[in-house]
Amino acid sequence: MSLKLRTCNTLALNVQAMQTGGAFKVETPLGIFQMLPREIFNIIYPLSNFSVKQLRCISLTSSKFNCEVQRYLLLENAHLKFLAETAACVEGDLADVDPFYLWGMLLKASTIIMNSEKRRSFFTSFFSKNEKITDWPGWGRCFMAFCEKWDFHECEKLMKVILHFTELSQVLSEILPEEVGKYPLMEMEIRQRLRGLFLTHSSTDDERDYGFWISALLRTQKTVKFQGKLFMILFGPIKITETKRAIPSAWSSYNFAALLALLPDMIHIALLKRLSEGRTNEAAYLFHAVKAVLHHWGIHVKTISNIMLKTFQALPPINRRMFFGSLLRAESYQLSGLLLDTPFNAERFHAELSSIRSTSALMTLLAKNV
Repeated sequence: MSLKLRTCNTLALNVQAMQTGGAFKVETPLGIFQMLPREIFNIIYPLSNFSVKQLRCISLTSSKFNCEVQRYLLLENAHLKFLAETAACVEGDLADVDPFYLWGMLLKASTIIMNSEKRRSFFTSFFSKNEKITDWPGWGRCFMAFCEKWDFHECEKLMKVILHFTELSQVLSEILPEEVGKYPLMEMEIRQRLRGLFLTHSSTDDERDYGFWISALLRTQKTVKFQGKLFMILFGPIKITETKRAIPSAWSSYNFAALLALLPDMIHIALLKRLSEGRTNEAAYLFHAVKAVLHHWGIHVKTISNIMLKTFQALPPINRRMFFGSLLRAESYQLSGLLLDTPFNAERFHAELSSIRSTSALMTLLAKNV
């Protein structure tokens, strides 16, 4: 039966119902339009004419409208709209509001009645319809908007799904067992995708949230060796020394301390290596750097108490006393340096003082084992 004939039959039945019953009521959010075939409904009520903000409001109106927006988002019309609006962002013609973020909020609103598993599945379907768009930072902003204010556990599940359908999981399983630098182009592609999707978005102001994404990415690898390789791919220096005047960038102590804070088992190795080589002061300052990072992220220093005690007990008695003395001196020098800074930064001084207080129980524990 042709579309025209089906439409005529539907309207004829509605007219007959009105003639026999005196009134025709369809108590649904779509009213009488609910009776129309899908093809006619899309012509009369074209969702593609609405802005993304309007579609988000429509999807929150009722479950019926929500389902209609869901259907629309997986149509070719939605793909073309998404492509056109995000292309302006890629070309640098970014409007006052980021289109990737807006589409992420629309996806969030249109799946609000679904459970977590179905929401992840829907996001996968939407990405597969638009996979030719390779603006990874843009997709990252869309992704962060979609999972905004979610529990970290649910965010990690969504991250694993994204790693799978972007084929990053497969690429990592092939690259990480090889020597670092063997496939430089692939490593740079991994770096760009992972940092774009999870680490370079501007929607997250909380550094603890940023730390979570780094930790979640590293936890996708089962061994410390592969975690270290992945960290190097993500954050390792990429400058090439081409002339005598070029100086390679050294890692900041904060970056290394952040790595140790995310992978506490490596603290034992890092400290013992320095202590065995007589670099006691360096080991003490490294410990204080890790302590400062943990305090800044809102993580209690007691999480590394067992590792520090294990490291301490692995030293001969004289080395324990030397290391403990270096810890106390480093603590004192840091406070003195901040006090004598010009201009004086009261906020940094009190932050350091607060982080030192947080280690008092650990320092007492170490003192008992001197």
